[in-house]
Amino acid sequence: MTGSRRPLLVVGLVASLLGVCLLVAPTLGSGFTPTGVGRTAPFALGGVVVLLLAGVYFLTDVLSSSTDQGDDAETQPPETPTPERRPHYESLGESFARRLDGISWTDRREAAPTARIRLRDDLREMARRALTDSDHRSRNEIESRLDTGTWTADSDAAAFFTGDIVPELSIRQRLRSLWSPEAVFARRARHAVAALANRTTNTPVVPALREGTTPGQSPPPVSVREYWGPNDETARERRASRASDVVVAALALGGLGILTLTPSLLLLTTFGVIVAGYARVATPPTESVSVSRALDIETPAPGTEVTVTIGIENTGSETLADLRVIDGVPPGLRVTEGSPRFTTALRPGKKASFTYCVEAVPGHHAFGPMLAITRDVTGLHRRESLVEPALTTLTCHRPRRPAAIAGHRRRTTPLPGASRSNAAGAGVEFHSVREYRRGDPLSRVHWKQRAKTGEFTTIDFDESRLTRVLVAVDTRRETYRTVGRDADTPLARASIAAAHDVSMALLDEQIPVGLVAVSPRSCWLAPQAGATHRARIRTLLTEDDAFDWTPPTADFDAEHALRVITRQTQTATQIVVVSPLLDDQAVQLVRSLDAHGYAVSVHSPFPAEESASLSAGEGYAVLMRGVRIKTLRSAGIHVRTADTLEPTRRGESS
Repeated sequence: MTGSRRPLLVVGLVASLLGVCLLVAPTLGSGFTPTGVGRTAPFALGGVVVLLLAGVYFLTDVLSSSTDQGDDAETQPPETPTPERRPHYESLGESFARRLDGISWTDRREAAPTARIRLRDDLREMARRALTDSDHRSRNEIESRLDTGTWTADSDAAAFFTGDIVPELSIRQRLRSLWSPEAVFARRARHAVAALANRTTNTPVVPALREGTTPGQSPPPVSVREYWGPNDETARERRASRASDVVVAALALGGLGILTLTPSLLLLTTFGVIVAGYARVATPPTESVSVSRALDIETPAPGTEVTVTIGIENTGSETLADLRVIDGVPPGLRVTEGSPRFTTALRPGKKASFTYCVEAVPGHHAFGPMLAITRDVTGLHRRESLVEPALTTLTCHRPRRPAAIAGHRRRTTPLPGASRSNAAGAGVEFHSVREYRRGDPLSRVHWKQRAKTGEFTTIDFDESRLTRVLVAVDTRRETYRTVGRDADTPLARASIAAAHDVSMALLDEQIPVGLVAVSPRSCWLAPQAGATHRARIRTLLTEDDAFDWTPPTADFDAEHALRVITRQTQTATQIVVVSPLLDDQAVQLVRSLDAHGYAVSVHSPFPAEESASLSAGEGYAVLMRGVRIKTLRSAGIHVRTADTLEPTRRGESS
């Protein structure tokens, strides 16, 4: 107990005993009958002192909690994990929301507001490309329409390009700036993006930003590991802040009781003293919980509901009055029935169990430790511990689906699994005629030329070589973003599914296929063919950490990834990059591979529900993706898009 709290407890105890004595034996004070000021002053002074002590106690508790000093500092535990939901993935529109957040009412005072200038330049270039594809007009006509605002019926969208970088504000807008954090320029930018995106996508785009895209918001913890943090301890104790609240309230009521000469209010101080004393001497419940976990199906098909059964046993000698267990549901699984939380009370040696259901999705899902929370009878003390049952895993393999293969750029032949090389040799297609050399097969001697001229010559054909394909899957942190209001599946999962389909389709054509992860978490598999290699690819895409449901924490080194590919892959190997193309780094990697002489093609999945609408931030991301696709196609790189948001000219074949 700290020095500042000890006298407070003594004062509260004395006041409580005094009140109890007066209530039990009112005649004790009959011999003392002060009059006038002498009768009222002591009670008034005592009441004021107690109220002041209550305020000091409250301030001391707040300061000690905020600075976290001393062993007696009472801390409020953070929000418990919510394993029913998948991890929070950044929305695709958050990057645009951050750009708008950098535009405020105050930057209009700057001589050159950089954030506004860059945003307008980017959107104007984007508008030129979008209007060129949708309206089929010349560049001069498009510039004229942007300058006059005739390209759209939305007045805010038109004013973004026609108005000033720092528009003049009306009286109404100046008044609005007092309570609205969004500047007029930012609102016009949202409308301009929505108007442009509606010209290039099949999904409607609204000018509003998606809820939850405000920068700086920290989502509550989802998994038990995320809640527990990086510390290595397996148990920790916490003290609820309700004890200090009760003490402060009791002291305040005791002070009012003295001022108003109300013994019943003074008696309530006793309750606060008892609570404070119990909070000091009581100890948290002992850690004596044993748990088990069982799955009814360990290798289900996608979409199957799997029942998880949790068993709990009190192995100690004390009754657990309040026991709460939260299971460590893997990040990729969604709870469909029941709850992974359970609350009960257990006597020594007693057992309890509960069940819940999860929906199987492709991947290797390892259940984490359970969080066990035990409280005492009053709820003032709690002990949290990580309980590790036997390792439980759920493995769900992706089904076979027919898939169109991203086209190989060059050196292809009509024969499946073969490509035309630059070397002359044995083959079926004529290449050239050269002088005869000793050792040339007689079947390749040009006998007609020998009959005409008497000279021996040899016919060379285009030498056919077996095509080798390397599938590069983009699973960087930037690909773990979601599209849609209620989406909880990152775009990286679509890339992994597309890589599986492309690899299986190539293997069906007897083409050797390799696998590499474009991610800080490395994964490499050299191109081969056969049933064993097919199973190896499916296992890697299902179980390797590079294709996990949680995004990588490390930064991606593009130069290192390029060196890995170029050192282990011959230039004759064709590379299929599977990426949603969400940033310029993915484009730079593809162009670097092309510059090194590889035949590169891109398979870009981008799933979204056709019935759902997109926010302005998501529309901006779709427009930027369209710019990247056109950049690659302009460089002669084949890009196949597999989505409902085709960001190319309407009617153009991908």
